[in-house]
Amino acid sequence: MAADKAIVAMPLGTIYKVPTQQHIGAPAKPIVAVGDTVKKGQPITEPQGFVSAPSHAPTSGTVKEIGTVVSPVSGQAVPAIVIEADGQDEWFEGLPLKRDPLSMEPAELLDSIKTAGIVGMGGATFPTHVKLSPPKDKKVDLFIVNGAECEPYLTADYRLMLEESERIFGGIKIVMKILGLKEAVLAVEDNKPEAVKLLRQKAPKEIKVEYVKVKYPQGAEKQLIYAVSGREVPSGGLPMDAGALVQNTGTVAAIWDACACGAPLIERVTTITGRGIAEPKNIKVRVGTPLADVIEFCGGLKDAGKVIAGGPMMGFALGSLDTVIMKGTSGITILSKEEVKKSAMTACISCGRCVDACPMGLIPSTLSKLGELNLFERAMNENLMDCFECGCCTYTCPAHRPIVQYVKHLKALSREASAKKKGA
Repeated sequence: MAADKAIVAMPLGTIYKVPTQQHIGAPAKPIVAVGDTVKKGQPITEPQGFVSAPSHAPTSGTVKEIGTVVSPVSGQAVPAIVIEADGQDEWFEGLPLKRDPLSMEPAELLDSIKTAGIVGMGGATFPTHVKLSPPKDKKVDLFIVNGAECEPYLTADYRLMLEESERIFGGIKIVMKILGLKEAVLAVEDNKPEAVKLLRQKAPKEIKVEYVKVKYPQGAEKQLIYAVSGREVPSGGLPMDAGALVQNTGTVAAIWDACACGAPLIERVTTITGRGIAEPKNIKVRVGTPLADVIEFCGGLKDAGKVIAGGPMMGFALGSLDTVIMKGTSGITILSKEEVKKSAMTACISCGRCVDACPMGLIPSTLSKLGELNLFERAMNENLMDCFECGCCTYTCPAHRPIVQYVKHLKALSREASAKKKGA
């Protein structure tokens, strides 16, 4: 619905609520206090450990509160720094920079990415500097840029490829320099011919633009690596175990901004779409923007039945609009009341449809039964952690079993048990 809508910048707001953790890994620590004056791009948290990432002020203003905000991912209250904008939108001292990142050393580039708080913007939010620092015994010789955007409804990456390809190609070159590679592949699903045509016209010779099939969940890392190269990531392994590394188009664009301009990750392109919103749009929006403000900018709700952070397959249904845009918010999907189907769960009928649908070759029906019984240890033996929660099993289940929710539950139990063990 938003595929033909050009990216529009959302006007500066009055209040921003920046969560201290918008990444996988250790939470970041606030380094500002109530009453402090901050500038746009100023660090307001510092990472706690290697797998962590800082956050920055999305605009200039005053810190009004170190409080909480509802996370669109967990639905729980998480620490957040509340900033009241002063309307000046004044940059932090020394920003933006103007430099040639391709003349910089790989270590300098990595430090710029780390300092800018870049994380995976396709939704995974893994700190990018960590991903670009594979162990010495892991040789990465294949770099794939994920332009598949296979999640239904979402078009932010598509518009970015059409409108801001220079940033994408610049970021790809930076990653190639860090990894010491001579070529890269930008993979785009074949329902985006306009993007492929434009990208092939503009692509440097060392960057190959290739089609992949339109097949959900083609955009998942392991599936994309196999589709492009035929390489399989081993069970329990990472892409680097297959000599590959994947980055989202939005992430490489942010890498260019960080290395060329010193710009931290304080805004992103997000799709606001669905039959439940008055005006579907692709918007450039600041991190920490209240979702209620975003909805208002898109004309307000219209017969809305469900609001989802992300897409309809892997997104998270929200209980209210009292949340914010985060670094990993690739879209907000608003379904109409007519589209929302609520059905009572029944017992598994062992039809095997979920097994046929699973792109990882798991047995989701077994995992759902173990989830009902809280048997996370047995689920680990069923390769629980190989599931990346694409939702295909739940979508196909005729018994309306919330299989992917049981998987999330089992993973949470496993994390809790691991934390208790470490504490003991």
